[in-house]
Amino acid sequence: MTNTSASGHPFPVYWLVPAASGDLPTWQRAAAAAAAAGMTIAKFAAAALTQKMASGDTLISVQVKDPRPRTVRFHGHWLVEPESARDAARDALDPVGPGSWTVGIAETARGRFALVLYHYELTDELSVFDSLEQLSVATETDERVESEDVERAREEMRRRQEDAANYLDI
Repeated sequence: MTNTSASGHPFPVYWLVPAASGDLPTWQRAAAAAAAAGMTIAKFAAAALTQKMASGDTLISVQVKDPRPRTVRFHGHWLVEPESARDAARDALDPVGPGSWTVGIAETARGRFALVLYHYELTDELSVFDSLEQLSVATETDERVESEDVERAREEMRRRQEDAANYLDI
């Protein structure tokens, strides 16, 4: 696979990557995608970065225990953001019952859905689903997750889809 320099001379894409880098396949995929879009790799990368930044994704961290306590992170955006202030008051009244859990539902950068259950004393729980419908079915019998939380996630997805449809990249 080749690209061209500013002077128009062709060169292989691997010249862009240090020899010790394990990212050569990534660069080859980027070069192919850029060529298919009729762009240079630099313009393609800039466009992809702009799109990624416009998506509102952030780094989400969750403390899990599987089998040892550790922090896992993923990129995504909250559809239902954990409401710590309201839940802190609820925790004081019901420190171990279903009402003591804070629910967060996020869409991951890869289009999956993460259900995060936070607790002020216990280890957080993270479950990942391929669709919002799968998440809904899986949580129907979990008294820690209210049906209103899943409906709020659906509404936020609809709002984001409408915003995306109305977005002009100008």
